[in-house]
Amino acid sequence: MNKFVENEAPREITNDIKGVIKGVWPTWKKVPNDIKDLLWENFKKKDLGRDVDDFEVFERMHKRKQGTGEFVDNKSARVSEQYKERQNIDDQST
Repeated sequence: MNKFVENEAPREITNDIKGVIKGVWPTWKKVPNDIKDLLWENFKKKDLGRDVDDFEVFERMHKRKQGTGEFVDNKSARVSEQYKERQNIDDQST
């Protein structure tokens, strides 16, 4: 069984959805984006017990867990490098 299921994440996600979504929509696509954003923020906080940014979540999901710290594929490594470069440009311009 994988870590996601062992940690009861699916049940927690379901409980979060039931606690946040008060309306009725026929499909996930119809759920307003602000509700989806709130659910995403709640999920990120639960994973680490603190606020995390989207880049940290990306790196945790796209790096190997066996201690090497390498990305699972070349595309993930490129996206990470491009993001870091863009952040450096943005940080220098402010």
